[in-house]
Amino acid sequence: MEIARLRERLQEKERLINELVQDSPSKNQRFIQLEPMELTDQQQTVPEKEAAPNLALAEDEAMLDIEHDNEALSESQQIKEELQLALRRGEESRLELATLQAALPNQERESRQQALEIEALTRSICVKEEFIKDLQMQLVHPTELPEVERLSQELLSLRERMADTQSPTQRDQQQQLSCALQEQVLEQQHLTEALQAERQLYASLIKNHHKPDR
Repeated sequence: MEIARLRERLQEKERLINELVQDSPSKNQRFIQLEPMELTDQQQTVPEKEAAPNLALAEDEAMLDIEHDNEALSESQQIKEELQLALRRGEESRLELATLQAALPNQERESRQQALEIEALTRSICVKEEFIKDLQMQLVHPTELPEVERLSQELLSLRERMADTQSPTQRDQQQQLSCALQEQVLEQQHLTEALQAERQLYASLIKNHHKPDR
């Protein structure tokens, strides 16, 4: 919705700029048409040297209007390019976010599988720990020591497998999603700034368009 409003405002601003640009030649034409008439009237009422400054002032005002319209058109083009760039970046961010979201179900399935494996390993570790404790309490003959050592080694091996199962893949995916969301927020802020600049330019154009001709 925000992008659609930006586009509508940009189209309206371009239409106003075109009207201003079209009005500028007509203003110059009016000055050119008025010049002979003003000279004729002033020759009848005042000396020619008093009429010259008024004509120069009118020409200067016409040139200022043309320069202002050209500057406004240039600023409008720059804002339009920035807006298009922001739209492209926003679309790229949305595509990247969609890709990550599509991969999220697979990550969730892998995480559930890992959780089941960790739970099974934990139960096995608990059982073996209890068995080792029982053997240690019932230990009478030194010949039973190798069995305790074997079970201890199996316990260490199970703990190592459980540590390997806890892969950081899921944490990496969550971090990527977070970065993508942060980029989306930054793009939204950029679009808001572009809209504010466009509003200021639009207000300036309206003010100058309704300024009465001198």
